[in-house]
Amino acid sequence: MAKDLLNCSSAEYFARPEVNNSSMKCFRQGGPWSYYHKCECRSISEPKRSDAMRIGSLFHKHMECLTLGEQLIDHCYVLPTHMDGDPINNRKPAHREYLSSFKEEAENSDKVWATEAEVHQVLQMCATAVENGAANDLMSHPDAQPEAIAINEIEGVAVKAMSDLYYPMGGVLVDFKTTRCADSPAFMKEAIFKYGYHFQAAHYCDVFEANQFFIIAVRNFEPYETMVYEVPPALIEEAREINHDTLRQIRDCRELGTWHSPRWGRVITLEKDYDKR
Repeated sequence: MAKDLLNCSSAEYFARPEVNNSSMKCFRQGGPWSYYHKCECRSISEPKRSDAMRIGSLFHKHMECLTLGEQLIDHCYVLPTHMDGDPINNRKPAHREYLSSFKEEAENSDKVWATEAEVHQVLQMCATAVENGAANDLMSHPDAQPEAIAINEIEGVAVKAMSDLYYPMGGVLVDFKTTRCADSPAFMKEAIFKYGYHFQAAHYCDVFEANQFFIIAVRNFEPYETMVYEVPPALIEEAREINHDTLRQIRDCRELGTWHSPRWGRVITLEKDYDKR
């Protein structure tokens, strides 16, 4: 099956049944039983979105706006600071209800709500991406397609991916990240050993049938700064082998109709040196 590019919203993308990078990470780290309940039957609800996740969404939206030449203010709701001429006071029930209705309206409009300070922070962060020549070249490329969505089939499993930027002609993918790392060595260490960005790179390259994967990483604390990284082919290939093995396991679980953890249903003997095997 060759890749198929889709035109759908983010909400529609996440509702689709194909396996994505986060699903495979869930299988690798939590095992088949957790994966089944979180990703197959979806019987476990996603945790409520944190403020950090919300600001991350605002950051991604503004990076997309910079690529398209649009204004962030058209894609977000800035929380009011006053109600009926009085400064907002969260200890007043009427004020809390007013803010709550405002946030609900934003979410129903598929927009991100933010405070004035949060918007200012994101604008400053993203400005450093424009200042970085390598990042600006990637973002201003005339072939750039923001929030590109593709589906494909790998190891007999339907898969999906959504890339922040996609260049069809060159087979190039770009992902936006925020980071608390102050230098490149720290970011590279976290990128591989903590977050596994090379697994994401391999999966996206497979789904989009792309050749290169770049990360535009923006520091989310002052002084803001943007750095650009490329995931090398050797690291992508290493992650690809593990991704494909994960997809084969998911396929086998589906075909066998069983999702329990290995050795489920049997008495397991505790072994002192088990973790070393």
